[in-house]
Amino acid sequence: FDKPAKNDHEKRLKGKVFKYFLYELASHNRIIIEINQTFISFSKKIYKKLSDGCADLHGQYRELYWFAQYKYKSENYEIYVSEIREFLNIAKRKPNYHIAFFVSNVKLTDYAINKLENYTGDKDKICICLIKDFISKVHEYEKILVNNKIKLEQEKTKCLEYEIENRILKNYNEKLENTIKELEKYLMILKIKII
Repeated sequence: FDKPAKNDHEKRLKGKVFKYFLYELASHNRIIIEINQTFISFSKKIYKKLSDGCADLHGQYRELYWFAQYKYKSENYEIYVSEIREFLNIAKRKPNYHIAFFVSNVKLTDYAINKLENYTGDKDKICICLIKDFISKVHEYEKILVNNKIKLEQEKTKCLEYEIENRILKNYNEKLENTIKELEKYLMILKIKII
C-alpha cells in the first residue's frame, strides 16, 4: 500500500482492499456493515455494476444507521474538493441515515476543507475522518444519537406534564369562575333583600 499504484487495475485493487479492510474493522468491532458496490468481472472487464447510490458501505451500530464513502490514495496525494463536493451531494440525497462518513487514509486539501466549512446542509449529519478514527467516530455519533433521543423524550415528558398542568389549571379556573358567578348572584340577592 505504501507505493503508488502503477495502473488503473492496481488503483481499483487497492481501493477494494481498503473497502474490505473497513468492512473487517467494523465487523470486528460488532458494527453491522454491508458492502454496497458490487462488481461482476471476467477477464479484467466489468460486465455489470450494481448501483450503490455512490455510497460504498452502509451499516448499523445499535440505533445509529450510517453510510460511508471511502477514498484510498497514496500518501503523497490529498482528498480534492471535487471528491468532497460529490460526497456532500450524496449525503443530501440520503436523508434516511443518521450520519454520513467520508473515510480516507489521507488528509484533505485546503480547498476541500473550505468547501466543508461553507457547507449549508446539516453539518451534524456528516463526518470526515481518517480510517484510524472511524470506529471511535461511529461510537461517538451513536452516543450523540442516544443522548438526543433521551433529550427529546425528556422534552416530550415535560410538554405532557405542562399540558396536564394546564388542563388542571383550566378546570380550577372554570370552577373558580363558577364559584365567583354564584357568589355574585348571592350578593345580588342579598342586596335586593337589604333594599
